[in-house]
Amino acid sequence: MVRFLDLPRELRDAIYTELLLSCRPSPSLKDTQSATGWCRVREPEGPWENGCLIASQGTPPTCASFLACNRQINEELMQIIARANRRWGLAACMDCVEIDGTHYFTWLSLPLVRTKKNKSPRNGDEDRHVWLSGFLSSWASLFLGGGMYHHVVGNVAKTPAYTTSIEQLRIDIRLFTPAKTGGLPPHDQTAWEICAVLKHIFEQGPDPIHRSRKVAFIDEVVLNLLPACLLGTTSQTSSPDGSNDMDHDMYFKPESPIVIISHELVNIWQKIWTANDFNTVDYQARYYRMLLEKINRVRVCVDGKTFKTRELAVELERGRAEMRRIERR
Repeated sequence: MVRFLDLPRELRDAIYTELLLSCRPSPSLKDTQSATGWCRVREPEGPWENGCLIASQGTPPTCASFLACNRQINEELMQIIARANRRWGLAACMDCVEIDGTHYFTWLSLPLVRTKKNKSPRNGDEDRHVWLSGFLSSWASLFLGGGMYHHVVGNVAKTPAYTTSIEQLRIDIRLFTPAKTGGLPPHDQTAWEICAVLKHIFEQGPDPIHRSRKVAFIDEVVLNLLPACLLGTTSQTSSPDGSNDMDHDMYFKPESPIVIISHELVNIWQKIWTANDFNTVDYQARYYRMLLEKINRVRVCVDGKTFKTRELAVELERGRAEMRRIERR
C-alpha cells in the first residue's frame, strides 16, 4: 500500500489544494422544505412571524488534523495555504437562502481558523481576580471534591484556555423572486437575520454538535448578495473576489431591489451603534450590540463586486474616543 508521503509532490499539492478549496453544495429549495435538519436561531421578537434556521449538521472539517500529522506535511500544507490565500483567499463560507420570509443558513466550508492560547492577565486587578478565582475554584474542586467550593461561591467566570477566530467569513445570500415567494422580505428582516446568525456563531459556536468550540472574533464578514436568484436569471455567479460577464450596472439602479437590500445590510450597523438604552423600540438593536466588538469589518457585495464597506472596529474606537472626550468636560 502506497503511503501518502510516497506520492509525487505534485499529487500531494493537488490533494492539499482540494482539501482547502472543497465546499459543500448549497442547499436546494427542496432541502429547506424538510422539517428535520434545521435548528431555530434564538433572536428577539420582531415584526415578522418567520425567523431564521441554521442547518443542524456539523461544520465542515478544517485542515487542522493535516497540519498536526508531522513536520513535513505541515510545511508543505503551509506553503499551499499561503499560495491559495494569495490567489483565491481562504474564506469560511455560509449559504443563506430566503424563502417565504424564512432564512436558512448552512455552513459550506471552514478551511482555516486561528486558535490562540490565552495568557493569565497581568494588568488590571479585576481581570486578575477573575482569573485567580477561576484557578482557585478548579483547585478547590479537585481537592475538596463534590463541587463544594462551587456551591459556596456560586458560578465563577472563567477565562477560556484558547480563543478561536476566523479571518474571513463569506455569507452568500440568495433571495428568490417575488413571483416565487409573493414579495420581498420585510424591511430590514434579512439584515436582522444576518445579525442573529452571527450572534449565534459567537455565543453557541459554529458547530451545533460541539457547542464548546466558540468563535471569539471575525476579522471580516462578507455579505454577498446573489442577484441571479432575486432577478430570476440563471447566470452563474462568482465569488467575492472573482468576476464574470454579467451586466452589473443593472443591479445598481437606485430603485432596484438589490440596492434596497444592500443599503439595509450596510445601514443596520448604524442602527445597532445608535440604539438608545432607554427606548423599547431599539431593543432589537441593543440585543446585537456585542457584534460591534466581535467583528472588525463588514463588506457588502453584489455578485462578488463590493458595494460598500463598514470598518466597525474603526467606528467603534472613534465613538469611544468621542465618549471619553465628552466625559472629560
